[in-house]
Amino acid sequence: MRSHIACLMILLGWLVVGLGYAQIRGGAEAAQFEPGDMVIYQEDLSGTPIGGQVEGWEIVQGSYEVAEFQRRRWFRPLAYGTHILRQLRFPQEFSVEFTAYFFEPGNAELRVFLHTEEETKREIGPDGPAQVYLTVGRVEKTDGFKLRKRIRPAGVIYQDVAQRGYDAYGGGFPADRPHHIALQVRGGELALFFDGERVATTPF
Repeated sequence: MRSHIACLMILLGWLVVGLGYAQIRGGAEAAQFEPGDMVIYQEDLSGTPIGGQVEGWEIVQGSYEVAEFQRRRWFRPLAYGTHILRQLRFPQEFSVEFTAYFFEPGNAELRVFLHTEEETKREIGPDGPAQVYLTVGRVEKTDGFKLRKRIRPAGVIYQDVAQRGYDAYGGGFPADRPHHIALQVRGGELALFFDGERVATTPF
């Protein structure tokens, strides 16, 4: 159904891309991320020169460069609200993985949108339609996430799926370290993993 999905990343700061219940064991504790058996696209930036840009990523707004940090290379936005777009043709079941580091100044954020091909012809980003709207970033002294999804084809109407660190109850993730984040679509369900922990699921 969603065979052509574009990934839009909005870099709001420097992308240099809990709640404990020890006696309870459920699906969230037992679930493990499975990356799939076919790589559609992979980029570790090791072949991109420092200060350069990555082929295949369209700059929609702002600017970015590849920079080195902690002996790795990352996307680094050079302007607040930088939008970059990569169009990929995904199968019915797929996964999207990335690593991000969020600096404290400005409460840096990364927003990831999954669009259909038709949606990319309209306004993209937070003011346009998207199937998935994921925000991850720094919130004061911790890191957190907000996951939303589109619930009807007409208009821009999102449903809040889950969040941590962005609400009044806190419960974010340790800051000042890289985080591995993954979206996984399997069997009509979307799951979000944050540092290996399944933190949200929803029909998709």
